[in-house]
Amino acid sequence: MRILKWLFGSSRSPKLPKNFRERLDSDSVEIVRALQRAGHETYLVGGCVRDLLLEQVPKDFDIATSATPQQVKSLVKRAFVIGRRFRIVVAKRRAPYSPSKGLFPLLNPNLEKEIQITTFRRDPVEVNGVVNENVFGTAEQDAFRRDFTINALFLDPTKGSVVDFVGGSNDLKQRFVRVIGDPVARFEEDPIRIFRALRFKARGHLKLPPETETALRKAVPALKTAKRERIREEILKILREGTLTEISADMERFGMWPVISPQLHHWLQDDSLEYRKYLKAMGLALKAEKWPDPKDAAPLFTLLLYPIRHKGGNKSRQIEHLIEELKVSRAEREDMERIEMLLERVLKDPEAKEAGRILTKNSRHARGNVQTFFVLQALAASGHAKAAHAWKSWKAHWVSYAKGLEAPPSQGGSKPLSSSRRRSRRGGRPSRSSSPSTPTTPSGAGSGSGSGS
Repeated sequence: MRILKWLFGSSRSPKLPKNFRERLDSDSVEIVRALQRAGHETYLVGGCVRDLLLEQVPKDFDIATSATPQQVKSLVKRAFVIGRRFRIVVAKRRAPYSPSKGLFPLLNPNLEKEIQITTFRRDPVEVNGVVNENVFGTAEQDAFRRDFTINALFLDPTKGSVVDFVGGSNDLKQRFVRVIGDPVARFEEDPIRIFRALRFKARGHLKLPPETETALRKAVPALKTAKRERIREEILKILREGTLTEISADMERFGMWPVISPQLHHWLQDDSLEYRKYLKAMGLALKAEKWPDPKDAAPLFTLLLYPIRHKGGNKSRQIEHLIEELKVSRAEREDMERIEMLLERVLKDPEAKEAGRILTKNSRHARGNVQTFFVLQALAASGHAKAAHAWKSWKAHWVSYAKGLEAPPSQGGSKPLSSSRRRSRRGGRPSRSSSPSTPTTPSGAGSGSGSGS
């Protein structure tokens, strides 16, 4: 049946864009070729293939191979085996320096990218009540273990061909986000797939087929069992990707807010706050100008919670519960406080009379300034009257200031200290936040769901 579905449900090799090789990550392609040269069947898989076929620029490059994690580690430089229940390999490479095209520079030019390499899996085996997820299999078995058909496409960059075992290319033609297997069982197996389905729908301007939408709606209560940290990361992805407008509407339609955040649901019901209207406008602002730093969540949390923290009245306990629901870290809370303190100064000076004093060349303040003025322009774009008035005067000063901030590593650009390092040098206790370059088990690890973006 699977072979028949492959043969008649989709083409063996969907048509790739003519310039697809230019859109591929060179480090990921080199890893694929290294594993292939060693005799291992290896492909790029998941989101990068989906985005290529949708004529979008791929961002995340994952690799699937017949090589075991230990074999991968021995063949690929700077590769680390992570995870226990579901072992994968993460290869670390320096991210290429790319000056920001928007108004807000990326202050850390030495970011590293992580390339996830997974071994083909088949269905897990249960022995004495213990589920073993690390049961290796074939590429076809691996494809059927993934979550959505559009994420189970394999690309061989050497041959320039796509292998489709599950009808994903046909679903892309029909603009469908379709679950592999029984959609009810797959959503209940890992409720975070609900977020993923909505994100892919919004990012690719796709739609849910009736059976997927029905199963998603039925599985929403299962989100109560999902880890708060995973929900936090999905919300941050929505904010970073600029899909908040579409997804917040879907979350209301499917009744997700009261399940994932009773506190946010409470504020959505408060008509005086107009929070629903704010989320829609803020989503459009974040789509137009994305926050450049993938490791810094404080500006995004500031924007998400801004009306609540400023119009919520004397309800500090409820706001604190909301911050706990979202798993905002101590360091992020401190950054949010600094952002709002500086933002208040700027809003009180709509004519930018203090621009020279605030926008100094002192690199210690650069990070906080970038965070704050990103929040300012996003509020202005979303219709916040005071922010819009202030941004008119401050924008020219900001453009001039921002041009001098970003410099490639070879030029020894002034790299501002992180907030935790500043506290440490003053003798304070550094925050307990993880290093951006520390490999962590990806969300969905253990589910075998192909959890890449």
